[in-house]
Amino acid sequence: MFRMLKTLMIIAIVISLIGYGIIFLGGYDLHSPRDPIRQSDLTKVEATVVGVESPSEVILENNNNEETLKLIGVTVPSPDDNVEQHWPMFSSDEELRTFAEMIESHVEDILIGETVTVHLDSRVEGGDGTRRNLDQWIGFIMLENETELGEYLLERGFAIRRCENTRGRHLYYEKHLEANNRAMRNERGIYKNV
Repeated sequence: MFRMLKTLMIIAIVISLIGYGIIFLGGYDLHSPRDPIRQSDLTKVEATVVGVESPSEVILENNNNEETLKLIGVTVPSPDDNVEQHWPMFSSDEELRTFAEMIESHVEDILIGETVTVHLDSRVEGGDGTRRNLDQWIGFIMLENETELGEYLLERGFAIRRCENTRGRHLYYEKHLEANNRAMRNERGIYKNV
């Protein structure tokens, strides 16, 4: 009985987070569901990580220019989020803030000063991976071991998969799905107290 209640609770939380993703992503739509991101749609760029605005928004230096990159496919808790509207699996805003700050610190520790390979989605407005209305790059960051940053965050339960039904499947969709499922199954990070 307890196991069934736990499963139903996880399903309810995932559904509420998907709802949040739809609201959160409502301001832009990069792709139609029938138009998945393929390797050929990505522009490869080498850049140095100089800062972290949030674990899913990284500041890069490329050719003496600073660029902010928004990761595709993940939503990560922010210290400014609140439990009621965004992350119901936390018992308090303070617990959420502490968890979000820990993730941000971890991402800073592994990325600041590192030269990374960035895969920009060339299909975004302008063809150079830049979302003009927010002046950001949109894409993926490859870590030293060829793991994509979003997959890394999902595997540890530091993020949830962003709702993809308005954007289509991206190149790392299956890996993101598998990493997120492993985190849920193993009760890591966000899913620890669910």
